[in-house]
Amino acid sequence: MAANLDVVLADPGGPRNLTPYFACAVDYLSHDMERYPEFFKSGDTYTFQEHGDEFSRAIGDITGGLHIVVAKRLLPAIPGLKEVLDAEARILDMGCGAGGLLVRLAKTYTTATCVGVDVDAHGVAAARERVAAAGLDERVSIEHLTGEAIEHHDAFDLVTLFEVLHEIPVPVRSQVLANCFQALKPGGALFILDETYPSEAADLAKPEYAFAVQTAFNELIWGNVVPTREEQESLLGEAGFVDLQRTQIGDIFTMITARKA
Repeated sequence: MAANLDVVLADPGGPRNLTPYFACAVDYLSHDMERYPEFFKSGDTYTFQEHGDEFSRAIGDITGGLHIVVAKRLLPAIPGLKEVLDAEARILDMGCGAGGLLVRLAKTYTTATCVGVDVDAHGVAAARERVAAAGLDERVSIEHLTGEAIEHHDAFDLVTLFEVLHEIPVPVRSQVLANCFQALKPGGALFILDETYPSEAADLAKPEYAFAVQTAFNELIWGNVVPTREEQESLLGEAGFVDLQRTQIGDIFTMITARKA
């Protein structure tokens, strides 16, 4: 094996491990793309949830290494947040999927109480299994709900949307962000890690947008739409968030943080 490929291909816990991505591309994305002509003609969608249990679990595995980065590097670097996370914080993970980030957060912040919410029944089942296997049932719970149905009020110190914003159907994004705002305690933090689509056609070829454009194409028939910077910031502003901060992560992801005043 060539130098350093062991890190990329054979370290399941490493943030640079790409094996799950390759496997998902072969097992699922390639089959989706074979059907693109059919869906382009019909205009129909084949949603994330319709792909089934194995797909939901595979997607959860793709970003496993990034969960460590989020929990141990990105979140503690947000001003004032580490102290909160270390002091019996309450965390809401919107769109928790198979529960990987949720479990990582609970393991990292051992006095935190965590709630995961997801619309995908397959992901919820996988998340509950993962929580039980980790022995975290007393501090971690999973709710099978759509984002617009959440009714928590002033309950959480942190709300996370990890690779979720672009998967929320456009007609309900405003309501979901409003519910995130509602769920936070005053002064609470919102954390988003997602792709940002270029605002201008001329930007499509820029390296910093390459992964966002790829994601938009890969997930076309799922019905997912990757938002532009303007769309992201408009959604957050309309929901009431303040102190928006943006950071580019490795020419792939955009990290956005905001606060509830």
